[in-house]
Amino acid sequence: MLEVREEARNRRKLLRERTVEENKVITETPLIVPDGFIVPQTAENLLSNVRCELLLKAIWQRTSRSPSQFKQLYQRPIERYAELVKKFPASESHHHANA
Repeated sequence: MLEVREEARNRRKLLRERTVEENKVITETPLIVPDGFIVPQTAENLLSNVRCELLLKAIWQRTSRSPSQFKQLYQRPIERYAELVKKFPASESHHHANA
């Protein structure tokens, strides 16, 4: 039983490493974007401003979690959400305008 768990853990680790490697290739490749479109951004770029960093810090202080737990349970989902929301089209007359 222990061997099965260890094997599953190793498979998940390999999958994460492969995903990281694939993401590195994608982010290092220059993108040619047609006029009127925007370049997809990583969560790191989207959340790297002072305001977002202060908000993440405030959330972490209120969660009473270790840094590794916070990253897994809160920061990663927030990062994925930021990347997803940025892909949605915005309206010129809606509250997303000029965001």
